[in-house]
Amino acid sequence: MDDDGIRGGRALGEQLRARVAEADWDAVVGILDQQWGLILADDPGLIVSTVKSLPPEVIAQNPRWAVAGNYVDRFATESGGLTTVFRGTPQTPEPESLLDVLALLTSKIASKRATGRFGEAAAGAAEARTLVDEADDASVATLQQALPELQYQWAMAWEYAGDNDRAAREYTDSYDNAVLIGHRLAEASAAGALAWLHAFAGRNIQARKWLGRLPAESGEWWESRASVTARFARTQLLVDELRGDEARDELSLASLQGVPDRWPAQKYLLALTENDPAKSLDLLTQIDSTALALPPGAAGEGAWAPFVALTRSMLFARVGNAARAGEVLDDVALRDDLDLGSQVIRLRRAATLLVNGDAARASRHAVKLIAHATGTPRVLVGALALRAAAALRSEDTVIATRDFAFAGEQAARQQLYLPLTLLPRADLRALLDLVPSAVPDPLRDVLLSGAMPDGAGDPFLRLTPRELSIVTSAVGRTRLSEIAADRFVSVNTVKTQLRSIYRKLGVNSLRAMQVVAAEHGYAPVTDD
Repeated sequence: MDDDGIRGGRALGEQLRARVAEADWDAVVGILDQQWGLILADDPGLIVSTVKSLPPEVIAQNPRWAVAGNYVDRFATESGGLTTVFRGTPQTPEPESLLDVLALLTSKIASKRATGRFGEAAAGAAEARTLVDEADDASVATLQQALPELQYQWAMAWEYAGDNDRAAREYTDSYDNAVLIGHRLAEASAAGALAWLHAFAGRNIQARKWLGRLPAESGEWWESRASVTARFARTQLLVDELRGDEARDELSLASLQGVPDRWPAQKYLLALTENDPAKSLDLLTQIDSTALALPPGAAGEGAWAPFVALTRSMLFARVGNAARAGEVLDDVALRDDLDLGSQVIRLRRAATLLVNGDAARASRHAVKLIAHATGTPRVLVGALALRAAAALRSEDTVIATRDFAFAGEQAARQQLYLPLTLLPRADLRALLDLVPSAVPDPLRDVLLSGAMPDGAGDPFLRLTPRELSIVTSAVGRTRLSEIAADRFVSVNTVKTQLRSIYRKLGVNSLRAMQVVAAEHGYAPVTDD
């Protein structure tokens, strides 16, 4: 905040305290209504104490301030703690003004979002937006001070429900209205959130523009909380530029104090920047522990589901459990409309197919993604690279050259090289040799070092479903008769299936197959 803003906030604070001491409640409510943003940025504790001092009859006439006091107490003071659960709407009389209606509705939206009911929260945000759009000009004018933060909450509801387009529109309106009234806290929050949405989608040019619109830091109390998504965006941009050490440093500065329900995005970025298997295992433990503390099913809903699945998949792969890495992606229920989270999950699944030797299916998945990913460069670059690698494996150098050149052009334009590391190292090296201009020379070695290791896939995915069922029964057993009894087939059938399995896995005994299975996370079946 600049010097004029600081002096203005302090002067307003003195006026507010004086009016409270005089019990001039009309003047108190007037100051709060007209200068909410400035007072919040300067002294949030004053808002909490002022609201607590309002007599019941004043709260009854202005129920929005009961909601606002609750909001500030959670967001801006230490009493809010680290819980993701919003305390909900206090008991108030039926609201009369549009501002009161929207304040109470937005409180319910925030409560539903914090308890994992993302669809209900988004429905509330749609209702709130309709109320504003249908209101007359005089009613809308009463919303000027509150609208930036109301719209920010609506945008979060859309974001957490997985509708990033609707979220971006609300965040943009929140930013514009915040700039209009000089509400720097809301301005910073909205700009950071927009930078993060664009960075996750790979729209890195837009992400950088929004980061450039952040107000200059000046040591205000709210800056660390408002800047969390901006730090997420910067971290993602640095990772995309293959600047891993700088990305880790940036992410270490992001604190979830005051915004704990951003934890899935934080864990996702930690997984992107963590190379140590032991620390990766610790991250997995943190994620599963956090999920257990949430309302039932919350970690598997809305935008949280793909973040959590992607994170766990990357970490399982890093600790060497390829089978589990694939399973957590397959467990996610994807939306048919190919929202961003679903696109990224599908991209990872396609990459897994290529790693495991199924280039034809990987190519088919990539083709579908390319058709829907023109607005999401992260997915487009990855899908083009996957199709190029699949084409090169089938010796179609024309398509391989064309698609990898396209991928390189998009990657250079957005400074978005991370999706190229989804390819196995041998495939990426072959494509770089085929199209040397696709990637700047200084990045070539860094890119190859970050690519998927050759042979890192799960060899068991080459098996037929029937063969895989034999493996499942065979892990942990030593007699063919036990395997046959478990699968309700003859011993001769088991022998035939095992010969095929051994050939595909490159082993020559049951014991050798069991060792390979254990290395890829296939646990013995128990009879419990």
